Amino acid sequence: MSAPASGGTTPAPIGLPPRPKGLRGFLMGPRLVDHKGFWFLVIIFVLILVVFSVTFYEFTVTLRPLPTAPVTFSAGYMVDQNGTFNVTSVSNASWPYQNFTVNLTLNNFGFYAQPLAPSGENATFLIGTSTNKGTYHVIWNDRDHNGLVSVGDSFWVTGDGVGLPGLSYVKVTLIWNGGVWHADEYFVTSETIV
Repeated sequence: MSAPASGGTTPAPIGLPPRPKGLRGFLMGPRLVDHKGFWFLVIIFVLILVVFSVTFYEFTVTLRPLPTAPVTFSAGYMVDQNGTFNVTSVSNASWPYQNFTVNLTLNNFGFYAQPLAPSGENATFLIGTSTNKGTYHVIWNDRDHNGLVSVGDSFWVTGDGVGLPGLSYVKVTLIWNGGVWHADEYFVTSETIV
């Protein structure tokens, strides 16, 4: 065994390279035999666990199922190139038409939701590409004349003096005040669409 070098320092053990310093040493990470390395890994594990727990909590607390729409419709169908469907059920509440907006989508092209117009009047939509837009209407017919969306009322979807385009998917969305819930109706304008 050799004596310590002058100055009181002990040389590094033979065969073991010195531990790298700086960024290279940081990227290599600590050795598990070091106490510092062990606590470093424990802290990283705890931080990952905390982040995962907070994310899971936020996901489960804020995830709420959409409320069931209290208004349901019959299946839509075509009559003289226009679409129609009826209200088949409503919950035990009053649904004044003034508190609804309606939206129309044709082949995934849509417009802004419009207020539901009084019975027999048009809620008008300008739908299409930037170079080819068409005018379409959603009309609510209040069959019992009570001013409420109720069982037996009907909706019509029409073009502006022409029928709906063939081979098209249609979606009508009836939206209650502030978007609390909405009822959707889907139909196609041609029998050949599956």
